[in-house]
Amino acid sequence: MPHIQTSSLPSLGMSHSRVLKAWLGELDVSAPASSNVPGMQLPFQRWFKFKEAFSPSLIVECLEKASGPVRSCLDAFGGCGTTGVTCQFLGVQPILVEVNPFIADLAEAKLASYDRLALLDDFGSIARSARMRRAPRTRNPWAQLPATFCEPGIDGRWLFSRETLARIMAYREAIEALRDARNAQLFRVLLGSVLVGCSNAVVNGKGRKYRGQWHKTQKTPADVDRAVAAAFSYAIEDLERYAARARTDYQVIRGSCVTQVPKAPEVDVAIFSPPYPNSFDYTDIYNIELWVLGYLNSAQDNLKLRQETLRSHVQCTFEKTLDTVASPTLKRTLKKLEKVRSDLWDPRIPEMVAGYFADLASLLHSLRTVVRTGGSSFIVVGDSCYRGIPVRVADILAEVAEAEGFSVRAPKVVRKMRTSAQQGGGHALNESVLEIKNRSR
Repeated sequence: MPHIQTSSLPSLGMSHSRVLKAWLGELDVSAPASSNVPGMQLPFQRWFKFKEAFSPSLIVECLEKASGPVRSCLDAFGGCGTTGVTCQFLGVQPILVEVNPFIADLAEAKLASYDRLALLDDFGSIARSARMRRAPRTRNPWAQLPATFCEPGIDGRWLFSRETLARIMAYREAIEALRDARNAQLFRVLLGSVLVGCSNAVVNGKGRKYRGQWHKTQKTPADVDRAVAAAFSYAIEDLERYAARARTDYQVIRGSCVTQVPKAPEVDVAIFSPPYPNSFDYTDIYNIELWVLGYLNSAQDNLKLRQETLRSHVQCTFEKTLDTVASPTLKRTLKKLEKVRSDLWDPRIPEMVAGYFADLASLLHSLRTVVRTGGSSFIVVGDSCYRGIPVRVADILAEVAEAEGFSVRAPKVVRKMRTSAQQGGGHALNESVLEIKNRSR
């Protein structure tokens, strides 16, 4: 468990301190704080395997370094709610901004308070309804899904057999029929947490691939029942054991960080990690959950969500930016990328890199008014590389922050990341924490 100095944090009573220590007690502090791998089995974190999150110990470390009293904390890329849950345990009000609607619901489900008996009653109702229903109420509940989701799929490939998907949709319909919207949100998230395990796919790095011998190991409705029951068991155990968090209030703001952070209330500190400029659309990782749970219902919905994300990928065409970002390092990098444009795996990568930093520059500009004077922002970023040309994200953001009037500390490298196979696959990319502090406005 990380050592916690609470000089800048609200005082915790003995019971709240015990709850916090119990939650963090099994955390592997020897692993990099920027990685969520050692914390995936922590209560709340185990609800959904969100690889892109960082460890709760990183939140603790950043809050320890914050100057002045810390009563509120902003995460501009709220993700699965690691920042939010950790802040609640520490007595700090969390404000999260998240563009992915399923992930936003996941974060809020962890932060919310529940009536345990009502949850048990509702789960019993959901389970009975789903198992008794021989067929979904709607004739073809998966009509809006991409063709690859349901047997017979396309070219002999599909994610779910018809009977398995029918059982999943029966759970979804039973959840949507609940009167308590907060309980329904939790159960929807828990249903989402079992979808990949009940499909013919497995998570593979930043995407998914079909399981080996998947034709012979099709998941069944009974597998869905067992997985949902196990997910609920974990959740009710965590909610009951850790109901006495130091704070239970929170705010989850849905939408793009560029448009929504300026609307956030003033906070004492900000801690966040934007997607890295690795040309991958993180929406793809969660497309099974987004489609099956009804967050996406058309190709237009999918495109709209892609276009609201940070410009860190080339999976869709964004409006070209005319913004000029105040960074000599970025300008040199873009010139180098322009020279090798024809050799890049996608010729739009120079525009993607420029748009990525334009979005982050806009975010930093907003932090000048959202984070109080003297307050710090801690930004976890990772470098990228294209055709041997490094994109040094922390160095570029440090230059942008200085131009915006922040006081900037030298970035701290927390670990080395592998490059892609095309770049040799070695540990050549820095993952860093950049601290910037608001000066007087």
